[in-house]
Amino acid sequence: MKRYCKTAIITVTLVSFLLTGCAKTARIGQSPETQTEETSIEETTGPKAMAVETNESIEQESVAKTYYMKTDKASYLVPSLTLFEDGHFGLSYDALSSYYNYGTYERKDGKLIAETEDGLKHYVFKEDNEQFIFIQDESSEITLTDPRIGMGVTDGSVFTLQEPERMERMSITAAVKEIEENYLLISSKADIMPGVYCVYYGDLDISGIEGGDEIWIEWDGEVVEDNKIYADRLEKR
Repeated sequence: MKRYCKTAIITVTLVSFLLTGCAKTARIGQSPETQTEETSIEETTGPKAMAVETNESIEQESVAKTYYMKTDKASYLVPSLTLFEDGHFGLSYDALSSYYNYGTYERKDGKLIAETEDGLKHYVFKEDNEQFIFIQDESSEITLTDPRIGMGVTDGSVFTLQEPERMERMSITAAVKEIEENYLLISSKADIMPGVYCVYYGDLDISGIEGGDEIWIEWDGEVVEDNKIYADRLEKR
């Protein structure tokens, strides 16, 4: 019995050795084409391949330039035209509107012709040395939801790469004294702006606000005559 077990162990060892040797011999004896295929598979699935793919995706990312409307007035709500290298554009001019002018553009005969994806609006600009001059007669009408908030884009408005002077954002916390049809009468005890103000809220939701509530208001830094504030953010505290 002992002799049988010893013989079996020796046999298994020899078989394992022979199989290992055959495997190595088979790999050494592979044709160059087969070895190339295996190497190719490793290279296309390993970390090196992932790095190449990542670099390519970075290179393919669309680069954009944003042009701002020239104005002598410091404001937070300056209209802007963004051009992407892949042929898309974005035009922003109305902070109160949920509609964003986004679509494709082309350059033709010294003009930039832009059309929104839904086909509802189109805009034409004259291109002049890295500046774009708005042509109203050849474009869709541009209107603001509330003319008191934001800046209108008119015929001849110039868009340039130079960023405009930004007005500092202002905010205060105040108590609501009265609620009128299109504005709130508030009383502020803030050190920077004590007094009574009319806060025009435009399309902002004030359904949960009542007289006596404390509210937080934010706007683009302008307080016009008669203590009027045109808010673009308003929250109940």
